[in-house]
Order: sequence, then structure tokens, then C-alpha cells
Amino acid sequence: MTVPRRQLLTHDGDSLLLTRSAADTVLRFVEWRAATGMDPSSFTFNPILTVPLPIYGPMPDGGRRFADVNPAALWHPLFWLPKRLAGRFMIPSPDGGESIAESDAIRAIRIALELSASGLYNAEGWVDILAASGIDIDRPTDLDRVAAWQAGAPDEILDSIDLEPYLRLDTDPHWALVSAMGLEDDMQHAQWALLADSLIEELDEADDEEDLTSYRNAVGVIATMAEAQLAEIPTDGDGAASFWSGLSLEAGEGIYASREAFADGPVHAGSQWLYKVREEYWPAVAELQQLEHA
Repeated sequence: MTVPRRQLLTHDGDSLLLTRSAADTVLRFVEWRAATGMDPSSFTFNPILTVPLPIYGPMPDGGRRFADVNPAALWHPLFWLPKRLAGRFMIPSPDGGESIAESDAIRAIRIALELSASGLYNAEGWVDILAASGIDIDRPTDLDRVAAWQAGAPDEILDSIDLEPYLRLDTDPHWALVSAMGLEDDMQHAQWALLADSLIEELDEADDEEDLTSYRNAVGVIATMAEAQLAEIPTDGDGAASFWSGLSLEAGEGIYASREAFADGPVHAGSQWLYKVREEYWPAVAELQQLEHA
């Protein structure tokens, strides 16, 4: 039997781990909202995982957890994760104190590992969970059925959907957590390097803007992306977020007599910052590539 698959945010050949482009992160955020109708407060988006993760809050009394999600999006496995996978693990504190909640990065890596190992996601796309259960969201009657279930109507098939048969691949239920904890630092460092690399390319493309206003606007967008996606990089001084918010302000309000003055000032500083990050963290990219091909 052929497993029905669909694409959402991903393309043929994509991995779930490590986003190659800072611009893609922004586009996928927008596309996810458009496809699902979800408010940003109801999902997390760490670039280490190339797709957002719905937040599994408490089950509403007498209702459905994702009742407000566009019913046409409920084919996606991310809306049917079992509790043990969707939740947040408590892990030992590095200083030996009380346990702490796993980081967004560990959660993202852990979920990606299980989804990929199980085949719920592969290079051809996501398993259409509803189609695998005989429900075709492209049929209006089936889509209405899903919407009615979201509103609280009982449905024998929808009430019985369980991803554990796909996911139960190992006798150790915590294998992905252990792996994610071991990979977190390398994954985080590699992600920083890849994002810095993509932003260097964005700055190179912005340099093609001939007039100062267009150039400043393009650099302002790049600075905003860097501030949002590279804020956690440890730096000297006031921190990464402060550096890029300052550069964004310079792009919008700084006084420069010429395009060259703007390029030689804040743009050069931003470029050097990105090159330094890429150089420092690129060894993690190479190391993960070696692991992938081992």
C-alpha cells in the first residue's frame, strides 16, 4: 500500500533539521500561519527545525486541542503527536540542581529525529494522516467532517488516530531525547553558521542596490532577520540582539552623506560580524556532515 504524502513548507529532498536560509525561516513562518490559521502564540519556531511546532496546551473541556486550526491542515502529523513526544521533558540541570525543562532546540531535534526515523516525514514529504485513515480533505464532505469533529462531534475514526504504531521503533522510548541532548550544541552552532552564511549572501545581493534608499531598506530587512534569528549567539559587549537592533536603526535613521559612507560604516560592521560567526561555528557544520555520511 502506498502511503499518501503531502508537502507543507518543505520540498522534495529537504531535511527536517537545520535551516539553510534566514529568509526561508521568515517565509515558512508566514506560510505556516496562512496554511493553519494559527496565532504565533500557539506554536514555536526554532530554525534548527525547518517547520514550526504546535504548542500542545491542556485539552479543553469537552473540546478539541486544535479546534481553531484550519481543518484543511489537520492532515499534518504535527497535530497528532502522542503526549510523550509533543510535551516537554524535564532533564538534569547542568549544575546538578533541580531538573529543568528541555530547551526549544532539544525538543525540536528530538521530534525531528522521531518523525524522520518513523517515516512520518521523509524526502518525499509528510504522511497525510487523515488520508491514511480514509479521510480526503480535498473532498468537501470529508473536510466538513473534520470541522465538525473539531467543534466537538464524535467521530470513530478521528477519535482513534494514534501515531504510536509509526513511532514505536525502539525499546528505549527516550532514545531521541538522549540523541538530541548529545547533538544540541553541534546543531545550534551549525545553525548559527548556516544562518550567518545566508545573511552574508543577502548582504552581497543588497550591494546591487544602486541608490542609497533602496540599499538602506534592504540592509534594514537583513538586520531585522539577524536580530530575530541570531540573538542567542554569545558575544562581547551588549549582545547580538543589541548589535543588530542598532544596525537596523542606523539603516533606517542614520545620517550618511553617501552610499559609500553607509557601506563602509554599519554595513561593513555587520558583514564582519557575520563572517566571524561563520568562521567560528562552521566546524560544527562539517562535523555534522561527516556524521551524516558515516
